[in-house]
This record gives sequence, structure tokens and C-alpha cells, in this order.
Amino acid sequence: GCFALAHEMGLEPEKIVDNYYKALQKKDYVTAIKVALGDPIMEGDKELSKEDAEQLINGLADKLESSLENTTITKYSIESCEFSDDKNSAVVKVKFTTETDGEIEDEEDEIDLKKDDKGVWRMSL
Repeated sequence: GCFALAHEMGLEPEKIVDNYYKALQKKDYVTAIKVALGDPIMEGDKELSKEDAEQLINGLADKLESSLENTTITKYSIESCEFSDDKNSAVVKVKFTTETDGEIEDEEDEIDLKKDDKGVWRMSL
């Protein structure tokens, strides 16, 4: 399925989403953003300098942190991964459980990823 096909294309979408959620679980927002943006970090067609990339990562990590302020992701599982016909985009479905101030909620997310012309998969943030 999804895994075998993507295997020859570098880090496949499921693995990226898995690493992203793993980082979120640890509340390591900088790593989560780095995983999502891929390497090297691009803005449109240009590669960002180290400083600009760091600024972007930290800004997005702060946003992510405040959006998940009192929330912990207690568990997650990747449900499915579907590629577009041209194999340049994919949607990964994730089920996860959050705990916010003692309140437990089951949630689902669909994460869109696109492959750039260098073959690097990146999450759409």
C-alpha cells in the first residue's frame, strides 16, 4: 500500500506525520515544526537562510504551543494515507486523544502533505 510505494521516495508522509505527533506528545514544538516543514526549509521557491529558518520555526512553534497550551496528546494512531493520482500530494488521517485540564477527548485530523520538486514531503501548515 501506501508504505511500499512511498518507501523509494525518501521520508514518506506517514513517517513525517508520526514524527510530528511524537514531537507534539513530548511538547517539543520546535521539532514538530521542523518535521512539518521538511529540510531544507523553503519559502515559496527559495531556501531560507539559517537565521530566517530559525525565526520562522520559532514563530510557528510559539503559535503551536499557545494553541495547545493546557493540552496534552496522550495517544495517537495513523489511520490511513491516501496519495493523489500524480503521487505529489497525500492526506494522512490521524486519530488522537487529548487531555485538557483533566478532560479527555478523542479527535481526528487530516494532514495534507505535498512533495516538492526535490522530492521532499512537507506538511501544509
